[in-house]
Amino acid sequence: MLGEDTVNKKLIICVLPFIVCLQLCTKRPEEPTHLVEFIKGVKVVKNLKTELDKAFKDLEFIEDLSIGVEEGDENFMFSYPVDVDSDSNGHIYVLDYQECLMTKYDSKGMFMTKFGRKGQGPGEFSNPSSMMITPQDEIYVGDYISRKIEVFGSEGAYQETMKVEFLYDFAVTRKKDLIVGYQFYDEEGMRS
Repeated sequence: MLGEDTVNKKLIICVLPFIVCLQLCTKRPEEPTHLVEFIKGVKVVKNLKTELDKAFKDLEFIEDLSIGVEEGDENFMFSYPVDVDSDSNGHIYVLDYQECLMTKYDSKGMFMTKFGRKGQGPGEFSNPSSMMITPQDEIYVGDYISRKIEVFGSEGAYQETMKVEFLYDFAVTRKKDLIVGYQFYDEEGMRS
């Protein structure tokens, strides 16, 4: 027969892990660690434990290359540049919305060529709003109002026009699949 001490020890050994687990599972922080807010329909989670002066460091940007002048050579002047991209050779392309023009520079910023122009025909733009350069160095230019995407080779030669029902933003996959995004607005002009 077991003694009373042995029974008590076994009871303590069985109950003690349960009590420890209960304490750990029910322990809550004394103050909230985050705050959830909805701002204009977007769920925003703020970390309340972050010390901003320690969490974020100032960024220092070092100019590597600058293209563009206010006066001088028109090949380096822009009216309304809306997008910049580079190809696999480091050539830099600047899309100018107002001039309806694409300008190509080498990797050192020296002018190479211009292509595209204002109009509705093949290789022409009315509202060029974005561009993308594929891994094959093809240049896709989205024309928002005309609902089309113009495709050029890396030297600026026109290749094709793709008409779309809507165009807000787009992407091209490695296999040249076109992904087109759109956006709707309600009666008050809010995005939905």
